[in-house]
Amino acid sequence: MQFSSIFSDHWSRLVPRIRPLMLGATLLLTAAHLMAQATATPATSTSTNTTSGPANSGIKDYAYTPLLVNDGAPADIWTLDQGPNGVLWLGTGMGLFRFDGLRFERYALREGQRLPSTNINALKVMPDGSIWLGFHGGGAARLKDGRIKAFGPAEGLPTGRVLHFTQTADGVLWAAAGSGLARFVNERWQMIGADWGLDDGAVDYVHTDRRGVLWVCSSRRLLFLMPGEHRLRDTGIPVSRSAVVAEDLEGRIWLSESLRGTRPLPDLTAKTASLAAAIALGAAPAIAPAPSSASAPTPTAARDAASASAPASGATTAPAPATPTPPFEPAYATAKQLLFARDGSVWLTVAGAGVWRLPSAADIPTGHILTPQDGLERFEREQGLTSPVVVPVVEDREGTVWVGSNNGLSSFQRTRLHELLTLAGTSLGGFALVAQGDGVLAANLRAAVEADPPAAPREQGGAVPSRNAVRTADGALWWIGSDRLYRRDDSDTREFLLPESARRTQVLAALPDGGHGLWLSVEDDGLYLATPDGVRRDPRLRELHAPQTMTRGPDGALWMANEDEVLRWSDDQLTRWTSRDGLAIGRATALSVTDRRLVAAGENGVAFFDGQRFTTVTQNTDAVFGHVTGIVESLNGDLWLNGGRGVVQVQADNLLALSARPGEPLNYRLFDRRDGLPGIALQAGMVPTALRDRRGRLWFVTNRGVAWLDPSTVPRNNQPPRTEIYGLRSGEQHFLADEGLSLPPGTTHLTLSYTAVTLAAADRARFRYRMEGVDRGWHDAGGVREATYANLAPGRYRFQVMAANGDGVWDTQGAALDFEIAPTWMQSRLFAFSAVFVVLVVAWMAYRMRTRAIARQVQWRMEERHRERERIARELHDTLLQGVQGLVLQFNSVARRVEQPDVHDKLERALSNAERLILAARDRVSDLRTHSGPLSEDLATAAAAQADQRMQVDLHVEGTEPLLRPAVRDELLMIGREAIANALRHAQARHLSVWLNYDERRLTLRIVDDGQGVSPEFASPDGRPGHHGIKGMFERARRLHGSLRIRSREEGGTEVEVRVLASHAYAPLHSDRRQRLVRALRFWLLRPLRPLRRLLRSYRNPR
Repeated sequence: MQFSSIFSDHWSRLVPRIRPLMLGATLLLTAAHLMAQATATPATSTSTNTTSGPANSGIKDYAYTPLLVNDGAPADIWTLDQGPNGVLWLGTGMGLFRFDGLRFERYALREGQRLPSTNINALKVMPDGSIWLGFHGGGAARLKDGRIKAFGPAEGLPTGRVLHFTQTADGVLWAAAGSGLARFVNERWQMIGADWGLDDGAVDYVHTDRRGVLWVCSSRRLLFLMPGEHRLRDTGIPVSRSAVVAEDLEGRIWLSESLRGTRPLPDLTAKTASLAAAIALGAAPAIAPAPSSASAPTPTAARDAASASAPASGATTAPAPATPTPPFEPAYATAKQLLFARDGSVWLTVAGAGVWRLPSAADIPTGHILTPQDGLERFEREQGLTSPVVVPVVEDREGTVWVGSNNGLSSFQRTRLHELLTLAGTSLGGFALVAQGDGVLAANLRAAVEADPPAAPREQGGAVPSRNAVRTADGALWWIGSDRLYRRDDSDTREFLLPESARRTQVLAALPDGGHGLWLSVEDDGLYLATPDGVRRDPRLRELHAPQTMTRGPDGALWMANEDEVLRWSDDQLTRWTSRDGLAIGRATALSVTDRRLVAAGENGVAFFDGQRFTTVTQNTDAVFGHVTGIVESLNGDLWLNGGRGVVQVQADNLLALSARPGEPLNYRLFDRRDGLPGIALQAGMVPTALRDRRGRLWFVTNRGVAWLDPSTVPRNNQPPRTEIYGLRSGEQHFLADEGLSLPPGTTHLTLSYTAVTLAAADRARFRYRMEGVDRGWHDAGGVREATYANLAPGRYRFQVMAANGDGVWDTQGAALDFEIAPTWMQSRLFAFSAVFVVLVVAWMAYRMRTRAIARQVQWRMEERHRERERIARELHDTLLQGVQGLVLQFNSVARRVEQPDVHDKLERALSNAERLILAARDRVSDLRTHSGPLSEDLATAAAAQADQRMQVDLHVEGTEPLLRPAVRDELLMIGREAIANALRHAQARHLSVWLNYDERRLTLRIVDDGQGVSPEFASPDGRPGHHGIKGMFERARRLHGSLRIRSREEGGTEVEVRVLASHAYAPLHSDRRQRLVRALRFWLLRPLRPLRRLLRSYRNPR
């Protein structure tokens, strides 16, 4: 209370002193504002309707390209916005669509997701890629990654249709709706009402300027919100419904509405702040309308006065007055939307009329209302506009202006070539183009003009009735008629009769000879020389066939070209290049020789000479290099081709790269109708269709006119396109290009779809791609936007693609997609390991079966041999031995009867020998028979018999001695006997040790003596030359599938070791566990196959 009384007392003393000063300052500011509006508003603006004004000639230097509903574009496009990735988003009456410059695609929603409505009025793409939609029937929705979150009155959004979105610098999203204004904070909408200074009901438009000021067009007035404030300020300007605002490049706010039209506004934020401060101090001025300097005020003056006298906003500001009721004509140029392009122009979509453009917004003074006298360019029905119902207009990041209508989408792209409009409209008979002064002389059947831009074309005396015109070095103009040749100079025009062959056939090419004459190439006849004295055959070139095109080199040499052939004639010397030198141009159409390069063109392509060979780029490789009839170099060395697809520019650096890497695709940029080129290159002419004037400008003749450009000022789109991979297709299945994509097992063929987001001439985009692990290098795909692969194995893959825009600027970063093809069970690692394991098991089993079969065969053979030996032993015993024994008995009987002592002694000695022979034979018969006893006993017996007490023999047995196979037992016994005999006879051993080791894996026999040892060269399978003992031991060991080693010991003596696998050595037992296990496994493994075997047996033996 004390502070309040002190402040009131102080204020009561201060106000009487400063009130006169505040009132005077306020009146001066208000008067100045009204005078500025009165002087800036022309009286004619209110008396002009939307159809009046100067004759409409369209929008200059812009090419119009419509994309209609029949071309795949959606209808009823009410809002447009470009996303951070360059995609153009279209809000239509049929839903949300995306446009990449070539294709329209409906926004893909996740399964189970659906828009609340498909009739979209408002669209805003946020920096994070999410999209806000406002619907005609009310409500809004936010889209992110195919998912939708809807908002309505329950979430704080005003009712009625949502018309526009904007975002302020603090990140808050604002929405203009049919019943008010709202902002989105903390995932909820908040209504803006009287506490914010707004109680007007409907809000039609919102806009945020570069300063962060929020502009609001309500149903009655224009308001704004300063950054950081929470109360709207009234500008005091009444507006009509559907008013819109926008900001130009100078920061001025423009307002367009039907009360007064379209005009730039003064800085209302500073002006309104001053008035509000004055009102806060109690000095509210009484503002009167400005008096008219002439007669009664016009409706426009009345609206100006009403606008000027409206009070500024504040805490107690009353609503703006209602719209004036006196009838008046509608304002001129009322826009549905405004666009300020980067070139300083302003674009307006005018309902019911079309698209209008003001070339320079900066030329319009603040407060001036647009009138027909301001030079607006209009594009309407008469100029080809497909529909006058146009609303949204945006400029993409490449400078193309896009307009939406109820019949599709249209683009306005700035042209880079300039057409000679004087000659446009008459193409019959073609166009003539020759150099003249600093410019050119261009003509058709109706007129001839001298063009030297930027000066206006000047008409020349008389038309040039032929497109085949040539100017010689003396300045004379020559042209060819049906049967005559004409020459015009400063004095007169002369005509010459063409040779009979030329009248009968045709002249293929015409070329100045560097002097007063002209070379003519006559089909099937040869070269003629035309001079002021007449036309005659050139005697120097009689032997040459008529070339299809000609040119002169810098050194004056004559260059000629035919089908896949280039010739140079100079000083009576002729040089020829053919298809063997790389030429594949087909029928020759153009030839260019400069200090930098030689280029030949034909119907099939263009060939570049590197000093040794030609490198031809055919039209099959790229269609832009076909049917080139004009070749010219710019001053900086770039090459320009006038061909069947348009004008092609190839930079000098790219030509050098082509020479270094002939297989690489040639980088270029194409100019066609969208760049202002009328038609395509004129075909089947006698003279080139491209030339360079003295100022360095390039001129091109087409089948529809003549156009030119200045290479030094041609704008270039240096914005690389954004490359996107958006899907894969395998058979009938489609997959989105999501991270971590995994394709189904068994996938072998797939097609990848990609695109380049470049809205300017998207059909000119070119692509390169590769698949890591499949492709060795990059594939040049041209304009194809799909890549197909076949016979892909399971595994991980990485697909890469990069794109170039129409000006040849590449997106070097490109796009990549990592995906995986899942293996089928038969392609999995588990199956591979299992298969390998099974194969190894089968191989091992086959090996085991084979070895067992071989072992059985060997065993059968051994047993057969033993049976045979037993038979032989039996036969020897029963026949030979018995017979010899009988003979011995007979000789004994005879010997007893012999009485002579000497004879008797001889007989006794013979009988003793015979008995010893019988004993030896008995031993051999015994050896032939199978021994059934243990091997150790037989070895001991053999060692004792052979040692005969001359050598000590020790026998050691380790393990339980099992029953051996007979063949193995006999072979080991024979090896042991041979080793014992060698130790006794050759080594002269005194001590012999025999070891028998029986274990589960093998049988080992070791015989060690203390003799002289054996030489290593004799311890081999070949043995000692002339002896067969050791050789036989190795042979017996091989028959047993065993190993034999003979070596000399370091401490002296010899060691013989034989090893035989237990499976080969031991006789099988019926109780063998392993055999039982094998039989059990075989039973359980084959049991499931028994029904299949029965089924197969039933099919083979049907009843």
